[in-house]
Order: sequence, then structure tokens, then C-alpha cells
Amino acid sequence: MKDVVIASACRTAIGAFGGTLKDLHAAKIASVAMQAAVKRAGIDPAVIDDVRFGCCLEPVDTMNVTRIAALLAGIPDTVTAATIN
Repeated sequence: MKDVVIASACRTAIGAFGGTLKDLHAAKIASVAMQAAVKRAGIDPAVIDDVRFGCCLEPVDTMNVTRIAALLAGIPDTVTAATIN
């Protein structure tokens, strides 16, 4: 059995409603946070087994924003990813 660890954590920017982040897709914003978390942890994305990401208002055009964000962040497509509401 593998040990489960949280290697790093990072949050997205906080903006005002209708502010400068309004034109960015949630997956793009999330991918920036994921890239920062991987960089802070100093790990190769290939060693990640699972990604969990919180999103309170998941976009209607994306079934699993965490999956899309992980792929945009360079995390391999073999890694599972789930959005936590």
C-alpha cells in the first residue's frame, strides 16, 4: 500500500465579480494554481497519482474542471482527477 501525502497546496487568485479574471476559464485559472503547487513541492508531475481540486461554481461547459486543469498544468493524462464541490 502506498502512503498518501499532500505534497503541496496552492489557491487561485481572488478577484472581484466582473473584474480582471472574468474572461479566463476556470480550468485555466486552476491550472496556474496546480502548476504552482507542483513547483513548490519540487516534484515531477509524472509521480502524481491523483489530483483533487475544490471548485464551488463549476463551469457549465466543463464536466470535470479539475481534469481539464490538470491536463493544462502538464499533469499526465494517466493521473485521475476529481473536482470537490
